[in-house]
Amino acid sequence: MMKIGKHGIKIDDLEQVEAVLAEVNGPRASKWVADFLTVTGISAKADKKLDAAGLSASARIGAVVEFYGHVPDTKAYKYAVKTTHFKLRLFKDGWRLAHAEEAYRHPTSSRNWRVLLTDLQIYLVAKIALEGFHGIQGGANRIPNALESLQVAA
Repeated sequence: MMKIGKHGIKIDDLEQVEAVLAEVNGPRASKWVADFLTVTGISAKADKKLDAAGLSASARIGAVVEFYGHVPDTKAYKYAVKTTHFKLRLFKDGWRLAHAEEAYRHPTSSRNWRVLLTDLQIYLVAKIALEGFHGIQGGANRIPNALESLQVAA
């Protein structure tokens, strides 16, 4: 398997990204495996998601996108489909392919892609989202009791 260095491969390096994906997907790749356009498309979706979260460009560095591969959108398939699982990491100069491997997913699997953030990034997103909100006096004491009643009911 082609080795991806610890700093990854810039996703705008078409030849290197395609070489890694070709090795991971194999010679008999189906339409369910990732290609160069999938990698760049997922990075664009992640950028939009980070924009919507309000994170500045410098605060986004270190974010990771995990993609689990496409699967048929039907219940006609009874078995898992060979697809590609990859991770992208955001560096100062843009997204880089950090990991790629062959994966098998069942068509009923709901997992497709997700953005993973550091603890600091999660804190910043929460801070931005809660800007303008203020706590109700004594409200902090009511939250644990409400959570306990939910846990007992479950």
